[in-house]
Amino acid sequence: MTYPFLILMNAECLERAHQMAKHNDKSAIELEALLLDTRTTEARLALADQLSKMLTAKPGAEVVKRPKVIRDSFTLPEDDYKLILHMQDRALDVRMSVTKGEVLRAGLHALERMSNEELLSTLRTVEKLKPGRRKDEP
Repeated sequence: MTYPFLILMNAECLERAHQMAKHNDKSAIELEALLLDTRTTEARLALADQLSKMLTAKPGAEVVKRPKVIRDSFTLPEDDYKLILHMQDRALDVRMSVTKGEVLRAGLHALERMSNEELLSTLRTVEKLKPGRRKDEP
């Protein structure tokens, strides 16, 4: 005997499990494999119940909160801006697309890993700029 609810449930659950499997959720991958496997009615009903719980689970409960993002602006010399663009090109050479913000954040992480002597030496090579915006020259 077939249960129309079970067939519908299988389709919905299979789609949900497939979406979760894309995100490497091990339990979803196992459930997707079980759902595709032919089972007895009792086993399929138990599986449908388990997948139903996954469907009705609050999506925000599993999601890890992202850190707060702060928007800021700053001025840098044209050569430094070109260096950011060059780093983006280098990342593309190794088949990775990155934003300017990601390049800057990667640089910050690299500075964080430096010893105090290396950090001081690197910071001394940075050109000092006057604070504020420059007026456009006519």
